[in-house]
Amino acid sequence: MTSDLILDKTLANPKFEGYKLHIIDESTSVSRYPLPRPVSQVAPAGKSLLSLKEVQSRIGHNHLCVFSEEGHSRGIYVSADLEVVLVEILSNGSPQFRIAYELPRPLSAETTVHPEYPSAAFLDWRTCFVADGHGLLYVLTINEDGAPSTLVSVHQLPSSRPFQIHSAQHTDESSCVLVLSFLHAREADQPKDSPQVYEICAAKLHLPIATLDVDIPQLLGIIWQRKGSDVPTRVLSCNSTRLFLLLGGSPYVPDKEMQVEGYEPTAEEIAPIPRAGENLDLFEAIRPPPPFSWTQNSDSLTIAIPLPSSTPKNAIKVTIGKQALSLQIAQQPDSTNVTPIPSYHQKRFWGVLDPDSSIWTWEREAEHSHGLLTLHLEKANDHVRWPHVFEPSPSSDSVDDVPEAVDPSELAGIRESLEKYTASLASTDEAGRPGLGLGQGASSLSQGELDDEIDSSVGRQLYQTWIPWDEAGKVPHSTTPLTLLSSPLPGYNATTPSVITKNNLDGNLFVVKGSDSNFSWKHTASFSALAFVLASKQDSRFVYHTEDTVLTFESGVRDGTGNLFIYRTTARPKDLWAKQSVLNVAGGSPLLGVGTVCDLNSGKFVACLTERELVIVRGVI
Repeated sequence: MTSDLILDKTLANPKFEGYKLHIIDESTSVSRYPLPRPVSQVAPAGKSLLSLKEVQSRIGHNHLCVFSEEGHSRGIYVSADLEVVLVEILSNGSPQFRIAYELPRPLSAETTVHPEYPSAAFLDWRTCFVADGHGLLYVLTINEDGAPSTLVSVHQLPSSRPFQIHSAQHTDESSCVLVLSFLHAREADQPKDSPQVYEICAAKLHLPIATLDVDIPQLLGIIWQRKGSDVPTRVLSCNSTRLFLLLGGSPYVPDKEMQVEGYEPTAEEIAPIPRAGENLDLFEAIRPPPPFSWTQNSDSLTIAIPLPSSTPKNAIKVTIGKQALSLQIAQQPDSTNVTPIPSYHQKRFWGVLDPDSSIWTWEREAEHSHGLLTLHLEKANDHVRWPHVFEPSPSSDSVDDVPEAVDPSELAGIRESLEKYTASLASTDEAGRPGLGLGQGASSLSQGELDDEIDSSVGRQLYQTWIPWDEAGKVPHSTTPLTLLSSPLPGYNATTPSVITKNNLDGNLFVVKGSDSNFSWKHTASFSALAFVLASKQDSRFVYHTEDTVLTFESGVRDGTGNLFIYRTTARPKDLWAKQSVLNVAGGSPLLGVGTVCDLNSGKFVACLTERELVIVRGVI
């Protein structure tokens, strides 16, 4: 076997130019059905804060579980009131809902263990497993007569920890295996800030599952365990190899091979304070505001220059030429004024003006420390947009390179910023140090949020770990991460794993080929510029694919839209263009789950679960 992903260079399309919009009629392709019981993404709170990894796991949680067999589909979700709601897809493609089972509400207890979201997995058409998120597993048999499902048995882990169900798989006619994950409990002697460890295990159940006393949870029989530093992003099952594929932020290894890396501070973090030769009593000079602000429209520019209110009008000398500006201010002796007074002599404009139609005004505000000298300049050439006020030159002072104001109303804010700047320089802090009134050194969550190389950061760095279905056989795990752009659409060809990984700006589709231990990844298709277009989707919750389509689902939380973006492969390998489409799916409600369903007449389509609706999208897969 090999877990290496080897590119087929013949599938690359270096001349690809982009995606063209293909209109899909939303009125016929998108159908909405109200849920009988709403879903909630608000989990009961624990007694401590969630870690970043726990938050990320919850954001990516798929609340909809689907199963298809011989042209029929059904799904389940767990409502906000812990009701297991069964979704039957009728022959006309519409859903029918019924309450399959009501999970008991867990008793409230003082605990630092965070509950998980409820999760579920179908074993076959009539058997499903539901985890309540508090540590109990319910085995349900779905009755075909419309009656509530039958509770067969209740189970729990030996550690009694809350867990997620990732997969359920028949191993043979007499047994099945469930893949579960949970947060490993820290040892008593471990520090509270030690890195979190997650356990992934397989629980084996014998078939048929015996009906047991449901009031007494039975302990699950664990046949293998692995540990890692992250929750699995996706667990896929491969029928041809009888292996599970675990995709996560770390390899999943046996306990004895687990090495938890501690935090190593950088040289800057362990540097002495103060550093050698550093004087903490000195403050960093606060950067003054720009000397002017400006805005423009199609035929004019407006420049606003702040000056001390004490400046008399006869001290201002302005000459507006066709291509240059001269400005002189006869400065008055004022020890309190620390604002630089601008001075220009034949300062060349970026463009050409009509000096006869250009004027200047001086607005002197006695109640403020600063007034505004405003230059109203008429362009000689209409509809020419100026990138700068003044012509750039190597000797030009950088302070003259002032960006254009977005809104003319911002000009009035210059006075306020100048007054704050002047007041801060004249003030002192508790230690008597001047000029610290602006909150020097304050941290900000906005720092570092903008990334000029966002295209290079799209995708998730994940490791692949292969584990046999029913035994802890030795299968080498990958030590080289892949950059995952997309995983398979749930319920679509669920027996053969596939991934789309990033290669520069493209996305490459790899599918598992072979059987038993003799298998490999095969590069079968390329989605040109996929990484590039995904980089612009800042609200993506799920990214799934089929053999020729990538579906990007927005969460619908950021701006209330919840769109589905659809990207196709090119019709022929070297075509210059491919199709893309967009549909509004969530309709303003947060998107919580996605799966593939089908009927005998229409084939396969996509089901999207929001808080209050099930949305059926036809004609996209």
